[in-house]
Amino acid sequence: MGSHCWTPSKRRKAVVPEHHCRIQNQTSAETLFLGDGRDRDLLKVSIPMDKAGKPERCLRFTGPQWQLLNPNATEQARLDTEGCLDGWVYDKSVFSSSIVTKWDLVCERKLLVPITQTVFVGGQLAGSIVFGILSDRFGRRTMLQWSSLLAAIADTAIAFVPTFAAYVIFRFFLGIALIGTNLTRFCLTVEWTPIEKQVLLHTCNMYVFTALPESARWLITHNKFLMALKALQKVAWINGHKEQGRTLTPEV
Repeated sequence: MGSHCWTPSKRRKAVVPEHHCRIQNQTSAETLFLGDGRDRDLLKVSIPMDKAGKPERCLRFTGPQWQLLNPNATEQARLDTEGCLDGWVYDKSVFSSSIVTKWDLVCERKLLVPITQTVFVGGQLAGSIVFGILSDRFGRRTMLQWSSLLAAIADTAIAFVPTFAAYVIFRFFLGIALIGTNLTRFCLTVEWTPIEKQVLLHTCNMYVFTALPESARWLITHNKFLMALKALQKVAWINGHKEQGRTLTPEV
């Protein structure tokens, strides 16, 4: 499996919502995205704006710039700025959480996001070797049971781990477990199928995937937003989240 493919275990994990630096002494995390005029004024004097007129994601002023509230004032290029020393504020109006918001994988830490998928693929590589050897030694069915148990434990742990390092470690074990279940299940199925039926089995197994919707990620990267939206809404309906599917838009 290539490193650019989404896997079932990725789910909501790497969504990057709109965000900006947390303002010094800020008490509410969401008000500056959806709040009143006072909150917007505080945002204006605290966070520089980019060329699109949106708050910079990785910079804030070293102190409030109250002069910017003057309608005739323009933001000066040389105003002192600093990094997000107090963390970030995220827009949670669309997605309530992701690994990005949980561990602040933005700005200088955004390079950690691809590491999770790299580690996952590394786990799959290790799993293909380990479970290939173990299934030959201890049996297909036994290793299918153990790999399924490992997958359940790893995927459950991922939902509750307190640190990013622990998350990455369990992603590695999840990669091992998932490739183990696939390999042992495939071997067990093939070896219980008569030789003359194995070609038919392979054909049916491969053609099942053609009934699935196209990858939403692929559709989005090729600017096919409406098709991606319909696919996501269909999946949301199947998973019992019809109302959440209705809130999705091409812009989201």
